[in-house]
Amino acid sequence: MYKIAVVSVIALLAIQGCLAKPKAKQAQAIEKSQIDELAANARDVIKSVSSSIEGNLPDSKQVSDSIVENTQKIATKLKSIVDDLNKQTADHKGDFENVLKQFEENFKATATNLEKAVGPEATAKAKDLKKSLDDGINNAITEAQELAKVFEPKAKQLQADINLHLKNLLDQIVESGKNLKKDFEKNLPKQ
Repeated sequence: MYKIAVVSVIALLAIQGCLAKPKAKQAQAIEKSQIDELAANARDVIKSVSSSIEGNLPDSKQVSDSIVENTQKIATKLKSIVDDLNKQTADHKGDFENVLKQFEENFKATATNLEKAVGPEATAKAKDLKKSLDDGINNAITEAQELAKVFEPKAKQLQADINLHLKNLLDQIVESGKNLKKDFEKNLPKQ
């Protein structure tokens, strides 16, 4: 979970850094403080989740169910992004079509892998499920970073739309981390 949060924070900063174009010093100051705020929030969530489980993930049905639920939320968010990318592809034929199709396929594959990881046979394997979740989230973050780099020199409106979708994905990852922490605190025995 700590890895996910660190990667999420790094991805968020990388995406914002790649997509942000200098407009004015005031706009940069406002944008930077928003980025700093998001990064600080993500760091707090990760520290909190990490301290809740303290490197010890017990094999319990509640923990597995919590991981399954949060994995499904991320997979659902990825599917939503795929739908948005389909719309963007239709709206921006030409230079963007091949790039958007490639990322759409990559996000779709990641969502499918996450859904496979939370099948009925996976519930008893919390550690394997966590690894699948980590891998899926890392793939999604990597794809988000690559997509941000591709659109850096492109049209501003499309860039803003894609940036919003990527920010929403990273927000979903942070929200899932918070939900996992809450579930772990609720279900782990007090020591």
